Amino acid sequence: MKTATASSAVDKAYDFVIRYEPFVFGFFLLISLFHIWSTHYVMSLDGPQHLYNAHVLVELIKGNELFKEYFRVNDVIVGYWMGHFLLGFFKFFLPAWMAEKFFLTTYLILMVFSFRYLIWSMKPGKGNLLIYLIFPFIFHSYFLLGYYSFSLGAILYFFAIGFWLRRRELTDLRSMLIFGSLALGVFLSHGLVFLFFGATLGILFLAYSIDIIWIKKETGPIKKVLNSFWRLLLSVAPSVGLWVIYIRSVMDINSTVKPASYSTIELVEFLLRIRQLVGFDHQKESPVYIVLFSLLLILSLYTLIMFIRKSRKGEYSLGELVNSRNSWLPIIVLFLVFYFLLPDRVSAGSLTNRFGLFFFFGLIVFLSVQKYPRILQLLAVLILIGTTTSARLIHHYYLSRLDVEITELKEINDFIEEGSTVVSINTTNNWIHHHTQLYVGNDKSIVHLNNPQCAGQFPIVWNEKKLPMCFTGEKAFNPPGAVLVSGQERRTEQVDYITVFYYKRLWEKESYQEWQEILNKYYELVTVSSQDRAALYQRKE
Repeated sequence: MKTATASSAVDKAYDFVIRYEPFVFGFFLLISLFHIWSTHYVMSLDGPQHLYNAHVLVELIKGNELFKEYFRVNDVIVGYWMGHFLLGFFKFFLPAWMAEKFFLTTYLILMVFSFRYLIWSMKPGKGNLLIYLIFPFIFHSYFLLGYYSFSLGAILYFFAIGFWLRRRELTDLRSMLIFGSLALGVFLSHGLVFLFFGATLGILFLAYSIDIIWIKKETGPIKKVLNSFWRLLLSVAPSVGLWVIYIRSVMDINSTVKPASYSTIELVEFLLRIRQLVGFDHQKESPVYIVLFSLLLILSLYTLIMFIRKSRKGEYSLGELVNSRNSWLPIIVLFLVFYFLLPDRVSAGSLTNRFGLFFFFGLIVFLSVQKYPRILQLLAVLILIGTTTSARLIHHYYLSRLDVEITELKEINDFIEEGSTVVSINTTNNWIHHHTQLYVGNDKSIVHLNNPQCAGQFPIVWNEKKLPMCFTGEKAFNPPGAVLVSGQERRTEQVDYITVFYYKRLWEKESYQEWQEILNKYYELVTVSSQDRAALYQRKE
């Protein structure tokens, strides 16, 4: 009797959640949006430089002569364009801080719906609450670090794979063009994600071929597979060609290959506490993600147990193993092999945990299309609400403090004249402050000379043919990544302003003695922010 009562209670709770699913979905969405809209600025490591370079792109399009002298659009079509496209679009009609919020909100909503689109492409059946697994993974480490193009790549990855699963034969030109455009979007987001996309598509196409040839044994199966293959190949050919050109260009700039410095035990530990989701503090965030990993483990074990039971009963056929839902198993294994065996750096760095992140993406896709008892689904929803809420509150703790610092830094913004050049000095020990000063002047015609994202791998690069020789007093200042074209006649330019973040430390440490001498001799103090964090110096006339 008690068992029947408990079962009835679970059914009522499950039916309630299903009936009001839009409200449950809305609750998850509100929790997630809190991360973006609860502070004025949404600080990240690379976010400021993405935002500033989107500003540069907009100014170049508008014909800003000052920016044309220092910057140009890269001749090579690189795999980072999507972030610049979207941020630049919002920057056309919004101030920088608001453009970033709209950009992040767009990412969040598209991430949710791209994942849902992919899951629905595999027809998991009605009432599958595991689709909420995406919510904690929206805020992965690379999004929190401000790796915007890489993050957008996951959205296009989900959409492109989902579209192909729905129209695998690509029988008409419209389907080929749409799929080709989605594949191009993946490349324009990030070169590495495009590689992941290709590997995933290859495994899914192999499973599809096995299903057609050996399982369904349709009329003319080989011809059907070959027709699908050449249409697929033709659709992605432009993207593959651009990817090859881009990779060659990147390797010419930096061909460094560096193995991962982590032991196997450390790599396992990273997975157990889902390091790929940590944004600010491993110690504070890891307990939340250990709970989340435990949920994934329970769901995986349940799936394994059910597979073993059905196999013993002879209920599992080869056809079920290669269907679109179970074909994600070898994809998961492939990303796990990448995670443990491939280098951590091939030109770009931090590859190990990017492999790990897509391992988890593959895992939550696989788990979201399996069948689970109602009580397990309800438990999963409760855990997801708890972990998502906890993570957002922890991140808000750090974001709110960073927001105060950025707000103070922006106090010096009004004292910088339009048409100026700026060099920034950053003396803080906090790693996330590395590019913070690019928040200064991102709504004005101001050239940041130590803009680190203008090397050849990125959409906006230094205009090497026109770039003047820049000096802070007698000291030459070469912008990072700038390779000047020899034989060009160049004018010399004294840097107009120097901004200092964590101003007092500059004068307290001997390691900044050279800058102290330059500021004393060639620049004068214009203003110091309210809490002495930031200062602005202007060149003496």
